[in-house]
Amino acid sequence: MINSQKARLLGFNLVLMTLLAFAWVGGTADAQVTGTPPIFFTTQQYQTSQARNQLEPGSLASCTVPNVTITHSPGYVVPTTAPQTIFANLSVTPHAVCNDGSQAGFLFRRGYGAASTRWVIYLDEGGQCSSQAECAQRQATQPVADLSDTAFVNGSKKPSPLAGILSPNPALNPDFYDANLVQVLYCSSDEWMGEKDGNAAMTSAQILASDNSNNWYFDGHAIVQAVIQMLQQNYGLNNASDVLFTGGSAGAYGVFMNANYVSGLLPLQTRFAALADSAYSPSNFPDYDPATGGQAPLPDVLVTNMVQGQTYWNSVGDFDCAWASNQAGNGFNNVACDAPDVLSQNGTYRIPLFIRSSYQDHYILGQYGITTPITAEEKPYVANFANAMEQSLNSTNTWLSVFGLDTTTHTMIKSLDLTNTTYTFPNATPSTLAAAIGVWYRNPCAAPRWIQAPPS
Repeated sequence: MINSQKARLLGFNLVLMTLLAFAWVGGTADAQVTGTPPIFFTTQQYQTSQARNQLEPGSLASCTVPNVTITHSPGYVVPTTAPQTIFANLSVTPHAVCNDGSQAGFLFRRGYGAASTRWVIYLDEGGQCSSQAECAQRQATQPVADLSDTAFVNGSKKPSPLAGILSPNPALNPDFYDANLVQVLYCSSDEWMGEKDGNAAMTSAQILASDNSNNWYFDGHAIVQAVIQMLQQNYGLNNASDVLFTGGSAGAYGVFMNANYVSGLLPLQTRFAALADSAYSPSNFPDYDPATGGQAPLPDVLVTNMVQGQTYWNSVGDFDCAWASNQAGNGFNNVACDAPDVLSQNGTYRIPLFIRSSYQDHYILGQYGITTPITAEEKPYVANFANAMEQSLNSTNTWLSVFGLDTTTHTMIKSLDLTNTTYTFPNATPSTLAAAIGVWYRNPCAAPRWIQAPPS
């Protein structure tokens, strides 16, 4: 990429970083969306989060999370039965519902032996919609299970086999195969961010038959809160020695938006770390313009979707950022709190965070207007985007870990055999993703990084 192109890309990102940072702490009206305060955040939860991190939002500090030794007990046998499927009790957690108002649910498999106090909590993937037109298309083209858990509740549908970091097979998942597993089923279409109830006068069937997403529930944030509450009250999460909070695609976005919140819900003695797979991209990067083969005028699709999602889902983004924005007089609905790259770079995350990302992610590029396969006309744009991705990942806080690949792969940690693919890096030893996660999880404060070079 020539220097003028690099300067342009850097300029776009610096402009957004400056706007959003000032909107967060200083009150810039142009970058802040007015909205209602969150209905699930509490002062106690915020203060607990601050006690855990011992910092005010936005400040940087050295990582002090203790190292951990991952051990396994003899006698383990790979289970042949599926994990238990558990659904929310709506009399206790009434907002933990899917788009159609049906009970949200999760899969649960108990840990074994030495790993009985280790937990992996995974937020499922599945896209999103944030307008009537988008949600109508989603309902017409996606499985009903993306909007409803009814098929799981009545037993007519079973979750897909567990793989990758969710696998109970030590050959495929050497570090976490015997940990307590929680896989939260995704059915809220809001990237685990929403706090908006639907039409309570309609049944689930009536909501879906109405073809009107204004009747839908977008309660992804409430589902996260409810699952953590259920695990604490009934399944021993409060006795956890360490927790890995993770997800892919929309689930990764949910990790970026909920990691600080979930951390604040857990006991202070619980070692907490987060892993986001495939939801990171440079904010304010221009969309592709097929008419010119170059970059379209701003605003780009990412920022547009952030603002649109805040309105349609009543979302507030990252918990600590939203609270700090409100304390600064800007309200809870601040677009800065929805941008994973901004949150990663400005010190919002004071927990170990591992970011897995592909510079030419076909799904993310599709949001910007790039086709699959990439055409010759699109290649210069994609090269610029890949360079911007690599630069952005390299600029995150130095104690955050990164596994950045110059590939088109979208999610990896759930769908691929983590032990089979070895990647090479210019400034790190070759590694599989599974090995890299293990190295980071054992000693996150060393902030190991595996970053490939972007295309020349």
